[in-house]
Amino acid sequence: MQIKRFVASSLAALMAGATFAGAALAATSVGGVLKTLGEQATAGVPYLVVVGDTAAASDIVGAIDVASALAQHVTKEVAIPGVTVFDVEGKAWDDIELGATGTSIDFANLTKTNVPYLIRDKFTFSGQEYYVTEKIVLPAGFKVETDDIKYNGTLYLADLTNLKYQYVFNTGLNLTELGVTYDKPLEVSILGKKYYLLDVSPASITLLSGDVGLADATTPMEFGNYKLYVVDGQSGDWAKIQIRDANDNVVSSVILDEGETKDTGLGFKIKLLRVWTSTITNTATGKLLVGSEVEKTVSNGEEFKDDWRWDFDIDAPGYINASNYIGIVYKPQTDDGKYVKIGSKFVAPEGYFEIGYPKNVVDQFVRLEISLAGSTTVYPDVTARTGWVVDGGLLISADVPVFEGETYSKILIYYNSTAPGQYVYAYYDDAAKKYVEKNVNVNTTNITGKFDKTTFILDLESTTTTTLTLSVPSAGDAITLTYSVDASNKFTSLGNNKGEAEAGELNVTWAGGTPQSKGTVEYDFTSPYGLVVVNPKSNGASDRVVVKIPAEQQKAYVYVGKLKGETTAGGTYRTYAPLSLPVAKLASEVTTADKTNANIVLVGGPCANALVQQLVDAGKLDASFTCAGGTPGEAWTPGAAYVKVIEDAFATGRIALVVAGTDAADTRLATSLLSQGKLEDQTAAGVKVSGTVTAPVITPM
Repeated sequence: MQIKRFVASSLAALMAGATFAGAALAATSVGGVLKTLGEQATAGVPYLVVVGDTAAASDIVGAIDVASALAQHVTKEVAIPGVTVFDVEGKAWDDIELGATGTSIDFANLTKTNVPYLIRDKFTFSGQEYYVTEKIVLPAGFKVETDDIKYNGTLYLADLTNLKYQYVFNTGLNLTELGVTYDKPLEVSILGKKYYLLDVSPASITLLSGDVGLADATTPMEFGNYKLYVVDGQSGDWAKIQIRDANDNVVSSVILDEGETKDTGLGFKIKLLRVWTSTITNTATGKLLVGSEVEKTVSNGEEFKDDWRWDFDIDAPGYINASNYIGIVYKPQTDDGKYVKIGSKFVAPEGYFEIGYPKNVVDQFVRLEISLAGSTTVYPDVTARTGWVVDGGLLISADVPVFEGETYSKILIYYNSTAPGQYVYAYYDDAAKKYVEKNVNVNTTNITGKFDKTTFILDLESTTTTTLTLSVPSAGDAITLTYSVDASNKFTSLGNNKGEAEAGELNVTWAGGTPQSKGTVEYDFTSPYGLVVVNPKSNGASDRVVVKIPAEQQKAYVYVGKLKGETTAGGTYRTYAPLSLPVAKLASEVTTADKTNANIVLVGGPCANALVQQLVDAGKLDASFTCAGGTPGEAWTPGAAYVKVIEDAFATGRIALVVAGTDAADTRLATSLLSQGKLEDQTAAGVKVSGTVTAPVITPM
């Protein structure tokens, strides 16, 4: 039994999770056999390392070396969680704190500096230069809210009301002096769409929109699937426009006075901006404006493009001064229109910009579960063989070590009957597989936990009521649980009634604010720091509380602009896979089932290891390797050792690997060469070795 314990402990030390890469060799070769056995073990075929019942100490040490080398080939593929990277054309934040006291996204005026496709440019009109800038103005106090009532725990950005888009004139303009007319309007761009500014009054502006082009009797202006010809007219007065379809069929004709607009009945309107005729060719040419809405006078506060959520926002008091603008402002009438839920985005008119909240930044959490404990044995220290049974305790368990310097993942709080008024706790030692008492009065000393960068405390109070508060002191977020205890101060239920969720059994205080009763909430919800309380009602019905604690303070990822794409970078790596079955046995312990199911490494020759002799007797190993009546066969000459791969050894599809020498020193040479990788270049199924580890003589067989 000594070798099994020794090998098992050696392998446990190796299974620490390091990664590696190895080259593939032939399955039946001495050089590739350890890799083959490791791959098969990963796939579910176990292996055994076997020594004789009276093995020399050097055989046992050699077996440990071989087992350790073999364990390095028992691996599993582990997925690397994907990290989503967003390609944003615009401004993005990844540091937005949550909650009412969190970060306001008060980056009020977003311009081309932040959103590259916004306009900041210089134009020339009637010989005068003017400058314009586009802005996206975020509403004041725009932030990520944690109010869980709004959307059943879903986080959201609030509030979009008064979100603005502005086309700002950085240079003052007098449209009259510049000679702005139908024929010569001032071109502007609103939300990426071309418009023509015709007039500015104290209460309104007049905009032309659509396509502008020239047409005469032979050269049309094209609009969609139609061709528009000016077939007749009088300079400065009127024009006749003929409309033809894609097959050159005349589908309509309209006569317009200069400056007049008419609906064609074909889904678009035509405005005659100017007409002139040639006295030489006696032909008319027209300058046309064609679109769905070619001219519109709009007032401040009027709906933008019949969208009741957006109003025109015009800052131009009858003329254009520097910093005056034409814009729109968002005025939603319903709550749903005001918010952007996590995982979604808000899209402005014309799809010109988005406000997106695709995710939170921190994606690593520890799951902390607080529940009533059954009868549990507690020990005074890790070496103690006897302990005492504790009933009515409170078990706090995490899925990774977070307590006692991130060493232990479970603690048990219970009443100390030998010290009235005191509760103490025990931590669970995984190696010793026992709860060990930490003789600390929990009533006066908080229990500290730590997950990555987040430090939290557990504070037990047992005066008039018994409560346990889980808090992140740095953020002021706290979750207080109220428990019932019996006359012996044992925990009996969460809240007043066992097996029943009650509102007052779980109270939260976020960012040092007002306590809120949440024991009957039926969804997960999040604190400003990022604590996630998992469905209190469902868990409370089992007298359990589950909280997910982030690795650090949670932050929101928010962007303004356009999301061009996203990629998730992940992958895999290989790591050592822990073995759950024994890998070391004495020859006499190997069963028929072992021979059928496992690959077997045999350390020691036939005189020391009975299983090697069984292979000789079965004809799987040459008769020269026998040990008849205790006398070694002719293969066993002084200084010689062998490493041989035997396919279908004890069962079809199962391998035996014999590592043996004439005496114990020779066997030790063979195990050393094999475990140290000095046989990895050998392609034969067997080799004879002699010499020393530093100067070996290796002969393929």
